[in-house]
Amino acid sequence: MAHNQEEIKDSKAGLAANIIGAIAFLALGICLLTLDTALISRLVYSFLVLVFGILFVCFGTYYMIKYFFNHEFIRITSYGFTVGVILVIIGAVFVINADIFSSFIDALVCLIGIVFGAVMLQQSFALFHIQRGSWFICLIFGLATIAASIYLLIEPMKFFDGNIYTSAYLIAVGALSLFSLLLMS
Repeated sequence: MAHNQEEIKDSKAGLAANIIGAIAFLALGICLLTLDTALISRLVYSFLVLVFGILFVCFGTYYMIKYFFNHEFIRITSYGFTVGVILVIIGAVFVINADIFSSFIDALVCLIGIVFGAVMLQQSFALFHIQRGSWFICLIFGLATIAASIYLLIEPMKFFDGNIYTSAYLIAVGALSLFSLLLMS
């Protein structure tokens, strides 16, 4: 019974991450079309890496503290402390070298787009399995998202400079991901 509860908890976390990510893509795309792109560009490229670094440090610290409070040191196969140390080190490197890592943000956006496309493909397989006619729509959404993400990865563009194509990409991926989730419900 506890195993099923963990699966439900994991699936809810994945669903929440999918929804939050899709809304973030959608909101960023809309903001880039309607607001001052220079300000958004500075914010994203300057602070996003710092935020990621701080999150890594926080999660790493959490894993290290959890390791001791849950007495995980009793089990030889528990590596929570090691994972925590690695996350803290990665986070510190991100914070210290934020200017270097900010150049990878555009590629990261494309990789996240590929993940969204893969999730849509998985949803299409689930819909096909339960014999829902909308499986083909999810399949097309997933393939289109992956193709567009790979194209933008190969032909690098700055996502946060107000380019209409990258703004449309962010809006489309966010909207398609949310619509795909709606088809699953």
